[in-house]
Amino acid sequence: FSRYELWQIATIHGAVAIGFFIRGAFGFGSNLPLVLITTWIVGPHHAIVLTLVISAFAQIHLAPQGVKTADWSVFRTLIIGFLIGSVGGVAVFAALNATWLTITMAILIVGILIMDYYNTFERLQQFIDLRSKRVAMPLATLSGLVGSVSGGGGLYLLVAYLKLACANARALRGAMMMLSVVFQMARCVALAIAGYISLQILIESISVMPSMLIGAVLGKRLFDRLTEARFFRAIQLVLLLGAGLLLIKGLYQVLA
Repeated sequence: FSRYELWQIATIHGAVAIGFFIRGAFGFGSNLPLVLITTWIVGPHHAIVLTLVISAFAQIHLAPQGVKTADWSVFRTLIIGFLIGSVGGVAVFAALNATWLTITMAILIVGILIMDYYNTFERLQQFIDLRSKRVAMPLATLSGLVGSVSGGGGLYLLVAYLKLACANARALRGAMMMLSVVFQMARCVALAIAGYISLQILIESISVMPSMLIGAVLGKRLFDRLTEARFFRAIQLVLLLGAGLLLIKGLYQVLA
């Protein structure tokens, strides 16, 4: 971050701490705030790749837990579509310039947050059999695509399916861990091949590790003191506001 001013570097570290505070408290949700905040400073491409590499480092220690507890029949049903969507999302990511990536990313994040807020997929259970493999494959592909282009949030689209398909909470947690690990690794490989993961990105990611650890520890310690539903709803609304402002910025750049 040598070319950035001190306040910009401090903001990036703050974004990492906030993101992993949320992950420490709830077990997920670090990527969206991290992408939204850092995009204002480093641009959308840099922000998404930086977030990916930081998250990949954070995910490594979770892999053994996922291997032990995941429902592998569910995992096998989703993984092919997930990988196809992830690679397709990286191709879209590489094809868009900064302005259009900002607009696309903001629209996708707004959509993800609104669907999550209103439990859209849970409500679809009345009309669609989410357990069906015919539904699972396209849903996994869409999840991988959206997550790669937006920089996060793709797994939100699979939660409703996983809740129905997994036998218990332990299997659900394991499946989420394994899908997240594979998702991060697949995107890292695809972006490395495309030339987006450089030594600079790796050094920047390592440099923010202290902020990541502080945020995660504080989130875990303070979780018992939080009113979970209200806190998470507040986070969703703040992220929605941030994505909306990012969308306005992108549209302004196009019109200008």
